[in-house]
Amino acid sequence: LMSFPVYTNTYRIKHACQLIQGGYLTNFSMLSLAEKSGFSSQQSFNRSFKSIMNLTPSAYLNSINLK
Repeated sequence: LMSFPVYTNTYRIKHACQLIQGGYLTNFSMLSLAEKSGFSSQQSFNRSFKSIMNLTPSAYLNSINLK
């Protein structure tokens, strides 16, 4: 069972992943992605992203670009 903040952040990170896959970062910054995904700072976005996906947002982007 996960806590509400963990559930919320998981939902937000999944949204961020969909945006990344859709090419959002070709036109917008990582900070913009963090804000669009509901995070108040890039630092909290990066921390949550890494804890949920086991990758940094940049590493995730690179892994998608290699496919």
